[in-house]
Amino acid sequence: LVDTADAGEKAAAGMTSGKLSNYLLCVAEEHMTSTTTRIGLVAVETSTGDVLHGEFIDTMQRPELESRLLCISPAEIVLVEPISEQTVRLIKAMYGSGSNAA
Repeated sequence: LVDTADAGEKAAAGMTSGKLSNYLLCVAEEHMTSTTTRIGLVAVETSTGDVLHGEFIDTMQRPELESRLLCISPAEIVLVEPISEQTVRLIKAMYGSGSNAA
């Protein structure tokens, strides 16, 4: 992911102390082959306006997506449909289904 914030903005947002972030994360994906999917992410830190964005190819187990979710630790996730069952399963395993989940 590309980070557009400087060190001062990160410190002001508490990102250097390991606290849960205020990121709103949007996840979109495109099926490529039977074993790979292109995933795009955009995360906005709501308290500072910091924006992260990136795109990557992932396998069915979604290790790349899991790594990025652990790094960002979003407060909320928006899924762009259509979304694969593998991605939904990973997000539910990590964060639960949420009170407003569809």
